[in-house]
Amino acid sequence: EHVLYEVTPIYEDSYDLVASGVHMQACSVEDDCASLAFNVYAYNVQPGIEIDYRTGENWEE
Repeated sequence: EHVLYEVTPIYEDSYDLVASGVHMQACSVEDDCASLAFNVYAYNVQPGIEIDYRTGENWEE
């Protein structure tokens, strides 16, 4: 089985060094997306951690 996928980083500001998240899409090829299909946004966050997306610095809250 083959999967066609695309992952695109999303930046809130053109000056940001770190993406605020990623847009992910995937589809199973042989069965025209019947067994696998998704289109999601994953935020670039972690509980207890602050991220300065402009500089890339991060620290514990």
